[in-house]
Amino acid sequence: MAIEAVEITAGSGTKVGVDVVDTDKQIQYVKLMDGTDGSATVVAIGGGVEAAALRVTVASDSTGVLSVDDNGSTLSVDGTVTVGVITAGETHVGAVGGHTISVTVTPTLSVNATYVANDYVGTDHTPMSFTLARVNDGSGTIIGAMLASKVVVTGSYELWLFSTTLDPGHDSDAWTITDAEQLTCIGVIPFSTWYANANGAVSMGSIGSGFPFVCIGTAKVIYACLVTRATVAWEADGDVSVKLWAIQD
Repeated sequence: MAIEAVEITAGSGTKVGVDVVDTDKQIQYVKLMDGTDGSATVVAIGGGVEAAALRVTVASDSTGVLSVDDNGSTLSVDGTVTVGVITAGETHVGAVGGHTISVTVTPTLSVNATYVANDYVGTDHTPMSFTLARVNDGSGTIIGAMLASKVVVTGSYELWLFSTTLDPGHDSDAWTITDAEQLTCIGVIPFSTWYANANGAVSMGSIGSGFPFVCIGTAKVIYACLVTRATVAWEADGDVSVKLWAIQD
């Protein structure tokens, strides 16, 4: 990997610029640049110092540190780094996607009731929120969903997914959203087959090829609302939980 320039921002506008020559793994010079007027003073290094021997600490009023070890194979930085050019290749810098994440949400039930068909289940006026994206305004694909109940459950249920927050109404009231809210829907995950145990039941949602999503509003979050299509007695907080799996871009 050829690095043409590294710039560290540290402390009160102070910057250290480092030029690296890839062919001989040497640091040619280090210059201390005043963030105010751009003036530069060479603080090292003559004709070049082997990278393995170099450790540069920024001025005493700053905390930025550039450390190069193992003949240039390791570069660690305490501070903000701007890399000028990295030669194209298979070297990856930072997260580049393909990471799978799972998030479980247990909604606080405002009513704690026996729900009938077509009810909203959850906190009054507040959807569930799932932090699924890698970065703010990030994207990904929802690839799996599970609905877990602490009581025996039969019948069908749905999880409605949205890219922005919305007002789902009152817990245990009929499910309804506005036309504008409907346009922000990412998808609807149905749950219909239940696998019972002595303490309750679980259902795996039908996802198909997955639901792509893009978070909106400088956030990493998508929103979800649980809707009944049958009668169920979820009468205490913790009786029902939702788990989503997603691949982050």
